[in-house]
Amino acid sequence: MALMTSAKRCAGIEALDRATLAALLGEVVDTLAARGGARLGDKTVLDSLHAVQQALAEAPDGVALRPIACDAAQAALDAFRDRPNRIGRARMFADKTLGLDDPGMVALLRMAQSL
Repeated sequence: MALMTSAKRCAGIEALDRATLAALLGEVVDTLAARGGARLGDKTVLDSLHAVQQALAEAPDGVALRPIACDAAQAALDAFRDRPNRIGRARMFADKTLGLDDPGMVALLRMAQSL
């Protein structure tokens, strides 16, 4: 829903610059956290989105954004792999999720790679 709301605001826009994209992703992170109850550090797609948003916000203008987004999503996935899931369906198996990737985080990485 957060992505759809943001997408509607961008209707008719053919391209986003790096700063605008980073700001938009920041809004998505805030909206998802408010609506879904997840927090940064819970080992969810929210963590990957935040990592991508931060990397894009810090990137210089004029660089290719796809590799930056992919690297940030991969780094978040790697950083959270050995942590337990704290929210969502996987929270029931918290300790059993140690060493496993969160499916939402993997999905975000695959989306970034497909751009």
